[in-house]
Amino acid sequence: MKRENYFKGNYTEIKDELSSTNWEEELTNKNLDDAWRNLAESIKKSCDKNIPISKDSPSQKKRPYVSKSAVRALRQKTLEMEDLQNEEIEQRFRSLQNSQK
Repeated sequence: MKRENYFKGNYTEIKDELSSTNWEEELTNKNLDDAWRNLAESIKKSCDKNIPISKDSPSQKKRPYVSKSAVRALRQKTLEMEDLQNEEIEQRFRSLQNSQK
């Protein structure tokens, strides 16, 4: 999925392009709808030229074959394994501590 990367946009260039446009000349003798369309089109062109497009990395892509419930179950399993490992480490530490007394 491609989308605009607004963090890397060249906003100074967008401002300069829009400032250099003679808006009185561009918008004179136009009705409100045409003037708005012209303004919006100018802004869009400048943004398209000065804001880069980013692609999602493969790791960011959603995997439709993995359901939400499967992701939750895997996360829960991981947390339980970490808790179990922490308990085992604590038990070993306490047994070593008690043996040294």
